Amino acid sequence: MREKPIAIQLIVTSKLAEGENRWLRNLTNDLRPEEARRLLREYGEHKKEPLYESIMDLIARANARTFQEVKEMYQALEELMKDELEDREQRGIEKGVEKGIEAMIRAFRNLNITEGEICRQLQKECHLSEEAARQYMSRG
Repeated sequence: MREKPIAIQLIVTSKLAEGENRWLRNLTNDLRPEEARRLLREYGEHKKEPLYESIMDLIARANARTFQEVKEMYQALEELMKDELEDREQRGIEKGVEKGIEAMIRAFRNLNITEGEICRQLQKECHLSEEAARQYMSRG
């Protein structure tokens, strides 16, 4: 009995162009940490796509030690920057609150509500002192 030939294709991943074939090229168990970081950044943009999820899972399993090193490095960096990140977050919250108060003032003015009533409402709803409420109102 004669056996039928099986068609196969060999891909030499090290010969693939790096940018065009990043995901295929990194189907290896010898991934460098800098490439793992690059893959994680790119994966973040496509993590809802099933094909990216599947290939990332394969690469991560084959390179568990490298990804663990990268994860630990990110955690250490995050810990080093913790105070700065918290400060940025707090400034963002404060800026959002300011924008909300300014929008509230505009809305009240558009409804022809008196300045005194606007000030009282800001004090009540935003927990502002009378002075702070008046400062917001004087901005615009």
